[in-house]
Amino acid sequence: MGPLEGIKVVELATVVAAPTAGRVMCDFGADVVKIEALAGDDFRKTGVNFSLPAVDECNPMFTLSNSNKKIIPLDLKSKEGQEIVFKLLEDADVVISNIRMASLARLGLDYESLKEKYPKLVYAHFSGYGPEGPDRNTPGFDMTAFWLRNGAMTDWKETGSFPMHPGYAFGDVATSNALLSGILMGLMGRQVSGQGTLVTVSLMGNGIWCNFTDIISSQEPFNRDKTHDKYHQVQPFDALYECADGKYMGIFCNSYAVDRVRYAKLFDMEEILEDPRYETVTSLRETGALAECIDKVSKVMLTKTTDEWSKILKENNFSIGIATTAGDVTKDEQAIANGFVEDVDFAGSIIKMPTPPIRFSTYDRLPTQPTKEMGAFTDAILKDLGYGQDEINKMKQNGVII
Repeated sequence: MGPLEGIKVVELATVVAAPTAGRVMCDFGADVVKIEALAGDDFRKTGVNFSLPAVDECNPMFTLSNSNKKIIPLDLKSKEGQEIVFKLLEDADVVISNIRMASLARLGLDYESLKEKYPKLVYAHFSGYGPEGPDRNTPGFDMTAFWLRNGAMTDWKETGSFPMHPGYAFGDVATSNALLSGILMGLMGRQVSGQGTLVTVSLMGNGIWCNFTDIISSQEPFNRDKTHDKYHQVQPFDALYECADGKYMGIFCNSYAVDRVRYAKLFDMEEILEDPRYETVTSLRETGALAECIDKVSKVMLTKTTDEWSKILKENNFSIGIATTAGDVTKDEQAIANGFVEDVDFAGSIIKMPTPPIRFSTYDRLPTQPTKEMGAFTDAILKDLGYGQDEINKMKQNGVII
């Protein structure tokens, strides 16, 4: 049993961010019906761009955002299709959509059209740039609305270098968590007020929220230098260093005043304890000693491999991390032990799939299940709504459903 048992969700959403919120709700007990266009969600085809299979029996990318949902391909512009949606809404608790509000309004499926008829409905709308302002109707994608509008792509690169290229849908998945939070708060609020609500979440808004440190510190009167290279760190014991095996390790500290002493002794750099230029983070920057100290630490870190440093630093209770590749994650004992990835059988191909990062002591999570071909759930969904087989067959013949 999951904590969302009994919650019914109607999803009118495509690609990653909004559907991923629905997938997580599904994993924890919600009954999620996804309405898909007759042409199919574009995300069904995306895997091929990343050298992944994208066929009915093996579609790991589409599965990540849609595992365990009931999916019905439906023509929303047809009278019969709209009737099906309204039947689904009769006992729904949540609607999730990333269709632009103007398009939803033309179909009579926007929040304003539904709120009087379904007053307890929590209507979650996801967009690229938010519901107001000059870009409110502009299509927004992970790269454009999340990454390019919060300063990260410009500021997080070394001067003169090509901008960092984030992994596909990174911002989408991060923002799906905000959407999920909004939905759950809307459901909790309904328990108190008895009323539903409109929840709005955007890629741009979440990107700005995530990059709060740089956005605050870039303003007057702070104007913090945003240059990114090995010499522009917060402080020398809170940075990345190359080790003897060519891999990078991050060393971190909670308090420079305390950990400066510990690192200085461990790295045989006790001369910095007597030098007033090294006394505070501010004096490091103002005297130019920051770059000098980074060079000292760099030479020390190059004397051992990441595994050797990991053992030494962990034994001395330092916080550290080794920069991994995406390929390393599927072999990471910590990730496997906690179920952060799980084996999923895609028609004989075993793929380690990332899982939602939420765990409960009392409730279960449904394991990831490969998605099925379009139309696999159509008959069952419509029969639950009271349609007979003859009616279903006729709608298939008329191109209303698959």
